Amino acid sequence: MINIIGIDPGKTGGIAVLSLDSTLISLQDMPLNAGDDISIVGLKEIIGEFTEKDKAIIEITHAMSFKDKDGKERQQSTSSMLNYGMEVGRIEGMLFMTGVKFKEVQSISWMRSMGVRGKTSGKYNGIEVALKLFPSADIGNKNGRADALLMVEYYRRILSKGQGAIAA
Repeated sequence: MINIIGIDPGKTGGIAVLSLDSTLISLQDMPLNAGDDISIVGLKEIIGEFTEKDKAIIEITHAMSFKDKDGKERQQSTSSMLNYGMEVGRIEGMLFMTGVKFKEVQSISWMRSMGVRGKTSGKYNGIEVALKLFPSADIGNKNGRADALLMVEYYRRILSKGQGAIAA
């Protein structure tokens, strides 16, 4: 059986695993170590059981702007983007070591396809959308879990149409 792993990187991110028939296998918060960084040991416990027959999708982002509490437009700092890149690198390294082929996707692509409004709009609805598709999923009030679950469902739909080939 092929498993599909959806990964929303970051400290508040999540990891979701679905089968090709849309059965939810696992939904977890991103594992963190005591230093509040993504835990390699925790990733190994979650991802280490998967093999080269499995697929994964990782959300990537570019420098983002956002509005602060006063409504002023701000950019993410260089150190914030560097930390994000290091976190994605840890995840991709673990996937590489297990042989899992992965694709990167920008949030705007999967969010648009799944009917999710962006977080910067102040009208984020990812948790509601995820619960409509997976009513028994233990999402709580965690955007990272909802995003990982919706992202993996997005990729599952692409794979089921035969459009998600990943080059070796």
